[in-house]
Amino acid sequence: MRKTFIVALLLLSCTILRSQDGWISKVSPSIITGLQDGEEVECLIQLHDTPDLRRAKTIRSKGKKGQYVFSNLRKTAESSQRALIDWLKAKGRFPKSLYIVNLIKVSLDQSMIEAIAKRPE
Repeated sequence: MRKTFIVALLLLSCTILRSQDGWISKVSPSIITGLQDGEEVECLIQLHDTPDLRRAKTIRSKGKKGQYVFSNLRKTAESSQRALIDWLKAKGRFPKSLYIVNLIKVSLDQSMIEAIAKRPE
């Protein structure tokens, strides 16, 4: 039976892992304890890139301001998630991009979680 957890999985950063088990510090404890042999958990992978939305304060039209914010959130998510989404698809996964908060939702097993946590992004 597959357990489903909706938790933040990773706060990916550009740090170099200092130890072999350093990847565990990037994964929510709920994910680690929820994993059992061969089972998958539903994960949310959070990426750190955020758009610069300061210009939105100067846009008077609500419609144009909304379009500006929407466009920049989507562009940031597309560029920061592209490599990871391509990698997940190549591994037979079906990731879903949540561009407003720059998250990727996907079901993963322990080996995939470890591999993602060890990635440099």
